[in-house]
Amino acid sequence: MIFPLPLNPFEESLWLEDSPAYPCHIAVRMGFRGRLQREALAGAIATAIARHPLLGCNIERNAAGQATWVPARQPGPEIAWSALPDDGRWPSLPRIDACRDFPVRFWAAEGGDRSQLVVNVHHACADGLGVMQFLGDLLLAYAAAVGGPAAARPMRRVDPSLLARRGEYGLTAGKLLRLLPKVLWWGLLGAREFLMRKPTPLVPHVPVPRDAPLPENYPAVLVHEFSVAETTAMRVAARQRRVTVNDQLVSAWFLAMDGWRQSRGLGGDKRWLRLMVPMSLRGPEDREMPAANIVSTLYIDRRPRELVDPAVLLDGIHDELALYKRHQLGVLFVLSLQLCRWLPGGLERTVRRKPSLGTAILTNVSRPLDLVRLPREDGKLVAGNVVLETCDGFPPIRPGICAALGVMGYAGRLRLGLHYDARVLDRDQASDLLQRFVAAASPPAAAG
Repeated sequence: MIFPLPLNPFEESLWLEDSPAYPCHIAVRMGFRGRLQREALAGAIATAIARHPLLGCNIERNAAGQATWVPARQPGPEIAWSALPDDGRWPSLPRIDACRDFPVRFWAAEGGDRSQLVVNVHHACADGLGVMQFLGDLLLAYAAAVGGPAAARPMRRVDPSLLARRGEYGLTAGKLLRLLPKVLWWGLLGAREFLMRKPTPLVPHVPVPRDAPLPENYPAVLVHEFSVAETTAMRVAARQRRVTVNDQLVSAWFLAMDGWRQSRGLGGDKRWLRLMVPMSLRGPEDREMPAANIVSTLYIDRRPRELVDPAVLLDGIHDELALYKRHQLGVLFVLSLQLCRWLPGGLERTVRRKPSLGTAILTNVSRPLDLVRLPREDGKLVAGNVVLETCDGFPPIRPGICAALGVMGYAGRLRLGLHYDARVLDRDQASDLLQRFVAAASPPAAAG
């Protein structure tokens, strides 16, 4: 029995950051050809949650005041079924209270020969890769329940006992001692720059109070899909430039933000544009880890004058991200959260009193469904009687950060999911921002 299980600092920061006005959720929308069978889907959800215990837990404080994971007191989540909307709109997703509500919720819709499944997960339970790991198991379990050619395909092994060390990030005492000089040097340098640089919001606004109600039809989202040819061209261009596709995406997001701001007379601001970028800390020792947060956060800053030459920007982004990886600097953020726990007021004071830490968010989970052991049709997963046609992920927005972009590769195509704050941006403004990103991310041949 691994529960009760103390929250690690990263989980606790996400829990404390969550509020009625800014839910800290990860949402995923899966579109299927074929109609999902209700009993098989309900059984598959139960099977997948059993394999990923944090997605079946609540948070409560123990006698010493420490936040801990405990098995949820509520029965497993129900699936809300409805007719598939013609206009592609989302169901309204209410906030999940990690202390009282089941931490994952499902909305299913069906119409004609199509189905849709929307999954909403409290971020404290798992990061984007962990959520997709859970959904991969859900598809396998569904295929097994329906029967057919994939019914006997085994799921990969998971070991729930590994959750007890999910906050260690592979840092043995020896590794930590070897890393310590670099961590101290880069940590002090980075902290100085971080505190001296005040990030500017995408558009000036005052965040609503934490306890304000959610707007109607939350979340507000937009989607774009690059074709197979466009996605291939992006990967070829990255290889030719000796950078990564992720480097290109980060650069494109800066160019899109700057162009969008300049078009509205906001480009003269001398403060910094700051991009929050999650960075996976998974290592070989985490192969059998159930869904969890094995991730850190990087903050990448650029002034508008540094965005004039896209080639120079891309090279700089590449060098900066390579530096983080080479020196394992992703641990800096999670170690800083641990330090905040020891300060007066603890992590709660730091998280809830901090100003906005960024301009926008970019989350790239790469191609999380590539390893799912299911048959494929035109590169798309066949789960029993349905084919997964599309899959989109949407990261949470934060106070002061009104645009969060999720990137996912599936079936040879790169898909973008923009989650925007409808209290700050209208749909036309958000669409303009997304299209500027598409234009900046597209290689010249593909863009033409």
